Amino acid sequence: CQDCHSDGVQPGKTGHGETFSRATRCDGCHHGGSAARPCRNCHDLQFRLYTGGFDALPPDPMAEAGVECRDCHLAGSSHPVRPPLKVCADCHEADEIQAYERQKKEIARMLKELRKEFDELWPGILRRSGRRSSKVLDFQRRRRWLQQLAEENPPGSHNPAGVKKMLERWAAEADRWRAGRSG
Repeated sequence: CQDCHSDGVQPGKTGHGETFSRATRCDGCHHGGSAARPCRNCHDLQFRLYTGGFDALPPDPMAEAGVECRDCHLAGSSHPVRPPLKVCADCHEADEIQAYERQKKEIARMLKELRKEFDELWPGILRRSGRRSSKVLDFQRRRRWLQQLAEENPPGSHNPAGVKKMLERWAAEADRWRAGRSG
């Protein structure tokens, strides 16, 4: 991937996955040709959010209904795209799309608050629990997942209802960690 995409640490590049090379045949890796790979190979987080394989998250209802990546991300295109809302309107009513938009905003707000809270809690968790305790390892895993979720664009879009519930659960865990009652 790093032949064409940032891993988030190159100088001058802001986000993981950002394209910094003008590849002439993206489809060789992404969606066709002899070197094509399943979407999951590069988009594992999105796949696990969507199908329910992430931190006890239930599958998104669309995944349960058999909607596949290509049904939205190849809609009317010969290469993968971040689908505009008009693609959603092919299957969903306007009120469902508006609810989805509200959920995305709420998830972004929750992620911002939760990441800040986890960053504030980190020194105390480490000091009280030691580097190798299960509490610290679990906390580190949550911090990493929060970062990955924040990098999804838009955050939570592959299972908004499930991601929102998961973040609510993590916020409750953070409250317990703050009170010193976890682990």
